[in-house]
Amino acid sequence: MLCIGALPVVGQVNILPLRQGMPLYTADQLFDVQILNTSNQLTEGFIVILVQDSRSGQIANLQSRLVTLQAGERITGKLIEWENSFAYNSLSDQLSAERIGLSFAQFKYCYRFVTIDQQNILGEYCYEDAPVNLAPPRLSTPRNTEVIQTINPVLTWLPVAPVDPTKVNYSLRLVEKEIYQSSIEALTTNFPLLDVYGLGNTVLVYPVGGIPLEKDKEYAWQVTASIGDIPVGTTEVWTFKIGEERVAEDVAPDGSFRRLKSSQDGMPYQVESEIRFAYDNYHGSEVLNYRIYEATDLTGSIEKLPNLKLVNGLNQLRIKIKKRFDLDPKEVYMLEVIEPSGKRLYLNFITKDIVE
Repeated sequence: MLCIGALPVVGQVNILPLRQGMPLYTADQLFDVQILNTSNQLTEGFIVILVQDSRSGQIANLQSRLVTLQAGERITGKLIEWENSFAYNSLSDQLSAERIGLSFAQFKYCYRFVTIDQQNILGEYCYEDAPVNLAPPRLSTPRNTEVIQTINPVLTWLPVAPVDPTKVNYSLRLVEKEIYQSSIEALTTNFPLLDVYGLGNTVLVYPVGGIPLEKDKEYAWQVTASIGDIPVGTTEVWTFKIGEERVAEDVAPDGSFRRLKSSQDGMPYQVESEIRFAYDNYHGSEVLNYRIYEATDLTGSIEKLPNLKLVNGLNQLRIKIKKRFDLDPKEVYMLEVIEPSGKRLYLNFITKDIVE
């Protein structure tokens, strides 16, 4: 049982944890609590937060600095100054303050408002949360054992859940698989062609400047999810094979316009002076809603793109690539069109010689 001594509870201060019923992933979330002075007089004291692992006992004891509440005043834990030190037992020696909640045990939380002399409890609220069972990440494309026609595949996977995606980072390992090897053996023993860490997105384009993938060879890959440096899930090991040795599609000699796709995979389209693509405007939009970004950075976008006016029906559109866009020939870029319905269409491309 969580306790700081057999002190009487007066009930002068109301405490409401705002994340009750939701798992905590960081110590900072402990401070999502609301404190209300329900009395008709000024109240002073300290807020004490106790955290207990049901298996191993108390792992944290956090105390605020002096809190002064006017009659009827309400304040949140985010606005309160807290002491910097946690009191840990042997379990918490393995966990930093930011990792409380990541051992996936069942935790008990107890919030108390105690008087300055710590002889009375003016308010108390304790609760338990259930163990957190995270669904691991899952590989998406290329599909397992698929034969693809590009040496710069777009590798995608589904995120770990349920968890705030901004707290998760991913590592990806890709190796060549010999015929006599199992997928797991290849991944654990062969030299990695790709071994990257700290990915914030769930998509990675095999770099144009990386060790080239080769026709008729098979490759194995796997993704691991972590919060901080604690692994929280790993995918299965999948394989794919290169069926045709092409870096990218050149611009067709007849100047044809590329069709957009509903997925982000596919072979990059090689652009020289302009991007040419076709778009069916069956929504009746007047201007195309689109953006261009590096395929490895889904949050960024190229600025000052030209407005593309539309007519009803089929549109053949051109975007001239200028030096001021500062596109890197070693990067794969994504043209993304957002339709009024929310549907997204894509065209991935690489640049050749950027000209005015």
